Amino acid sequence: MTVNRRKKRISKQTHRLTNDFKAYAHMMIVTPGVEYSEDFISDMWHLHRDKLIDICGAGKRSWIFWKFEHPGVRDYTEPECVALYRIGELREDEIKKLKFWAGGDNDSSYFPRELRELIEKKGRASR
Repeated sequence: MTVNRRKKRISKQTHRLTNDFKAYAHMMIVTPGVEYSEDFISDMWHLHRDKLIDICGAGKRSWIFWKFEHPGVRDYTEPECVALYRIGELREDEIKKLKFWAGGDNDSSYFPRELRELIEKKGRASR
């Protein structure tokens, strides 16, 4: 039985753009990149979404997430992790990390009181 070990060919332009995006991903998380078109940023976001979310850290998302996945949803008066929990985007592993970082503090910036109350309320409702 022969196995085809050839790599899937991608165009040089696509390869270059993907590498460019990886190289500037950190910059784009902090500041919107004006040198890229919105279509390019959207395409690269959907291609590298999970990696970029991991780069942001638990309970945080980049401006790209809020722009392309949940435009107009972000309430800047509450902590970002609370907004993510309200829209169902805060993963269980992130909640565990936030609790760990808070270290038992009942109202830490890592695990704010509002998030704790929402989680407790959901737990009571599911019983």
